[in-house]
Amino acid sequence: MTASAAGNSTRREATAAETFLGSNRSDSSGIVQLSLGIRQPPGSYRIKYSLVAAGDAAIPPVLTTLEVRRCMPGEVAPSPDACVACAAGSYSLHPANSSCDACPPGAACPGGSAISPLPGHWHSAATSSQVHRCPNPAACEGDRAVLAAAAAGTAAPGSYADLQCSSGYRGALCAVCSAGYGMAQPCTCNMCMSMQAIIVSYTFSGLAMLAFIKVLCHYTLADNIQARARVMHMPHRPVEQREPGIAASGNGLPPAQLLKPFVLYMQYIMIIFGMQVDWPQSLALPLKALAWVWASASPETLSVECLIDGSSAIPVAVRKVVFYLSVPVVMLAVLLLLEITLYLAACKSNSSQGWLARITPQSTSGAHLCL
Repeated sequence: MTASAAGNSTRREATAAETFLGSNRSDSSGIVQLSLGIRQPPGSYRIKYSLVAAGDAAIPPVLTTLEVRRCMPGEVAPSPDACVACAAGSYSLHPANSSCDACPPGAACPGGSAISPLPGHWHSAATSSQVHRCPNPAACEGDRAVLAAAAAGTAAPGSYADLQCSSGYRGALCAVCSAGYGMAQPCTCNMCMSMQAIIVSYTFSGLAMLAFIKVLCHYTLADNIQARARVMHMPHRPVEQREPGIAASGNGLPPAQLLKPFVLYMQYIMIIFGMQVDWPQSLALPLKALAWVWASASPETLSVECLIDGSSAIPVAVRKVVFYLSVPVVMLAVLLLLEITLYLAACKSNSSQGWLARITPQSTSGAHLCL
């Protein structure tokens, strides 16, 4: 018995090669069991079987088709007619390579084409060789068993990128908060409070900030009025010959000069609190309390994402920027309204004390409100 093979998938003529398969004997049923191993480059081949019969018996040949597949992801081709699967600790995303690639840092490679990121790391896609360290490692601790199944190509629910994230996180590098969570610190998501609690917290925080601004503006305005009065009652001398500290009340600094460094100090404290630092408990509690007082102007305590409807076409980041830019404008408008209301109330009562003694018609303008 002879067999010949000819290739027809590579658009080139292949010379048929005849091979004598040797002598075989059938069993009692008359069936002959043949074993034929063929090693060829990928392509489609036709195999022709011919029986050489004794005598003049004419037995027609038998034709069959053989398809030799190409190497698949997870395999390499050390030679044109061989495919070798990658062992554990290595991977291959390009079957045309002649050798497997070493597993990238921050990932586990069970073999083949699978690349499974370790906890604290993020992998953009199963077909990517890039593994990134998460800015918040605690956010990238999803179910690694499900993730490994997804990387291996077996069925797994959900998005491959989101499978890597812990509860409450999603998106690239697990740096986006899921629905029902808000970003209190960079890349750190907390579960949102109820809508009623958020509104109450923002209201009290806004009132506290408004009261502080009102006190600061009041003392600053009073300091400026006193300084102007002293200048008006002084003999006319050049400015460079006047005594320093003319606006000081008594021998100490006016309250406005003391409040301004205090505001700057609190701003620095809020910046430091926003850093990704594991503060000791003795410092964490005071910083957290201060953050709650200024919650309406800082995202470190109350996240605007908990108030924003995620179904809007406007990106959340844009709406957050608009919100925090509008807070000073709203505060200024409310403060102006409060000043005008107090001034009109003082004028209506015709009182010569209290606000009327300290507020002049010029001081209600925006130019003289907070100098």
